[in-house]
Amino acid sequence: MAQLGLLAEMKGLRLISTNHHEEIHVFADGLCMRQLLLNLIYNGIKYTEPGGSIQVALENPPRRPPRARIRGSLCEDYCL
Repeated sequence: MAQLGLLAEMKGLRLISTNHHEEIHVFADGLCMRQLLLNLIYNGIKYTEPGGSIQVALENPPRRPPRARIRGSLCEDYCL
């Protein structure tokens, strides 16, 4: 994640991570999940315009499966 943060910074983006302190357990292949999340974050960096942000959040809603949410935004000046 630190390397992606540097890549985002070089492009003029903010990489925001939330809920990273909460433990969430998922029954899945750890390496595949890591690669999937890294690819999604990388694509967010690649396709978000300079001045925007990428937000990564891990969520564990009650009575629902855990999920990762990755959002890219345009520069706040241009968002509606």
